[in-house]
Amino acid sequence: MKELIHYLKETNRSELKKEIPKEMKKDNIHGLAIALVTKEEIIWMGCFGFTDEGNSKKIDKDTLFSLQSTSKTVTALAFQLAAQKGLVKLDDQLVKYYPDFKVNSRYGKDQYKKITFKHLLTHSSGLAREARLGGVFNYDECSFEEHIKSINNSWLKFKVGDGFSYCNAGMDLVAYVLELITGKAYPVYVQEMLGNPLGITFNYDTKEISKMENSAKGYLGDYKTIPVEPSGYGCGIAHLSIKDQAKLVQFLLNLGSVNGKEILMKDYINQMRTPFGNYNYGLGTEVMDTFGTKFYYHNGGGYGFISEMYWSPEHDFGIAVFTNQEYNLRFIKELPQRILESVFKSKEISPDSTSYPYANSPQKDIKVILLDRLVGVYSGKEGILKINANAQGLYIDRGKAKERLVSHNELAFSRENTDGLIFELERNENPKGFKYFSKTYGLAYFNYLGRITKEQGPNRLEWKKHTGLYLWNWYHTEFAINIVKIVDGHLYYENDRLYEHESIPNLFFSFLGTPVIFEDEFLYKDNTKVVKLSDPVGYFETLLNEDPEHRALQGWVFDQAIEKLKTLKGEEEAEKISKLKDKFHSSSN
Repeated sequence: MKELIHYLKETNRSELKKEIPKEMKKDNIHGLAIALVTKEEIIWMGCFGFTDEGNSKKIDKDTLFSLQSTSKTVTALAFQLAAQKGLVKLDDQLVKYYPDFKVNSRYGKDQYKKITFKHLLTHSSGLAREARLGGVFNYDECSFEEHIKSINNSWLKFKVGDGFSYCNAGMDLVAYVLELITGKAYPVYVQEMLGNPLGITFNYDTKEISKMENSAKGYLGDYKTIPVEPSGYGCGIAHLSIKDQAKLVQFLLNLGSVNGKEILMKDYINQMRTPFGNYNYGLGTEVMDTFGTKFYYHNGGGYGFISEMYWSPEHDFGIAVFTNQEYNLRFIKELPQRILESVFKSKEISPDSTSYPYANSPQKDIKVILLDRLVGVYSGKEGILKINANAQGLYIDRGKAKERLVSHNELAFSRENTDGLIFELERNENPKGFKYFSKTYGLAYFNYLGRITKEQGPNRLEWKKHTGLYLWNWYHTEFAINIVKIVDGHLYYENDRLYEHESIPNLFFSFLGTPVIFEDEFLYKDNTKVVKLSDPVGYFETLLNEDPEHRALQGWVFDQAIEKLKTLKGEEEAEKISKLKDKFHSSSN
């Protein structure tokens, strides 16, 4: 360990101090803070750049950054502290403490009663990702209680406990119940139970934080973001300085102890880092299997911030990284990975020990009938992959983009001979899932969900009113044009086929169970409001005349509108928007 600390202090530190500013300039990163820690020592803390594009204040060890989804680890710790006190149990049902909670399900009217805190903390409840009010994508100003109540009457995606679907609303429900059982506002409870014992200060009032001189301001490319409303307590609005984040990582490295004093018993910490099913996610904790060993992390991104936190109690090392630039993620993702690789190499742990075993195997031609049995939709913590096949072989299907896979045998395929997939079959030869070997993310597992059939749809006349362009706005700052269309008699949202509910009008579900509910001038997808553009040309004309600096007047937003109008046979409108784009760019130049 002494040799490792010396290496990190002397060699790595000098290299990183030179490299980080260069990479920040290249990727338009205004501010960055990083800490490397062991159980006993903060090895190095580096602060670079400024809080904003105007270079108003240099980043220092006390500058506040948004944790975003790294807040979920804090939420899990807060819950475990309450469980340790006997106030609640991990397997308790949510409705025991929040009897007014109720959501709908296609799998039985009482399905929601089965949701436990374990389901919420592992993203296996089946809840829609967001609440209808407040949170990440829905900006109505509301209280935390109103935010939570707006989860009611939404729809579950799958049977409780039967899958993994990343869910901000579930984490906020945990925070809300902690308020109910402790009688304290969640930020107060977290500070008293976790912040004070660790000697750190958690900040949740996002509006006040944004006004502070020593708080980083978030950026999406060149655009400064608008602070989120302080309602997503459990999922993503905690703020810490790098100094305090380093102490939090040390707390996790020490399995719940601070300076030899146990704050949270080891059993509760170990519960957090035990994966649920095959999804490499414990309680507010991601489990990474790479470099020949397991370690733990959580990251977060949103409102112009990136937060990365890694720790390995077994190897006594942890990393925390903050930036106030959400775009251009290459360096921010590579940086902790490279440091971890150097640490594990110094411990003689090969970074290639979990690499794809068929990486150097020759390509083989596989019969189409054997490839066809693998076709379908697969779900993992890293997302969704659609696998398809034709006479040329197996490929990852992203609509127009098709990534060809190299076949090595009937079940083993690679992506550019580095990352690879090994399929597993049930006894009946149907797919069970596949192991995914990634140089970047380590070993992950994807479960087979089924295949999308190709039969002609009913092409209902009443669906026509739903078709058109929709404006999706997230983080108050970013805009995208989405499309609802009819293809082969089926209704689609973007590339997701929608399946109508058997008895409730205007209610649909994607193949993965995501609810889509159409209302007069908008729709809700995953409880996120998306507004219909009944007059796309008029929308852009109004912005150009009244608000030419509007964030929606970006090249790709124009391009999305043009392309999708053509899909809807709206060539005349597409041509008008193309001319508006040319006019906008000529006036901008």
